[in-house]
Amino acid sequence: MLSFFGRTHNKSNEKEIIDNIDKVLFFKWMDSCGFDKDRLCDIFDSRKISGHEQDKFNQALRNAKDKVNISLINSVLYLEEYAVQLNKLLSILDNETMFVLKKELSEKYKIELDINSLSEILGD
Repeated sequence: MLSFFGRTHNKSNEKEIIDNIDKVLFFKWMDSCGFDKDRLCDIFDSRKISGHEQDKFNQALRNAKDKVNISLINSVLYLEEYAVQLNKLLSILDNETMFVLKKELSEKYKIELDINSLSEILGD
């Protein structure tokens, strides 16, 4: 147990604090990309999203790793936690974003992924 601001905390408390900080950073990032929480609700509540907005959304998710150090896995989890159905979220992801998500999951859980499929997805 560690003392933090005069209180006793264990590692799970610290992980929760870090997760909450990351979640705030993620939603601030999405807001800076034009996707505040109200806009996100509109997107996930609507039946159809424009191609331009879908591209912009996917780019924001992919760039979160480089700009605010939030993995795509965590981005998806934060959005799902925010009351987005996972199936709806996955239906909005484009091929490139889906591949990056699969790659992150395969690395995290040590699952072999066919890298050649990236060429097929990206049309190379």
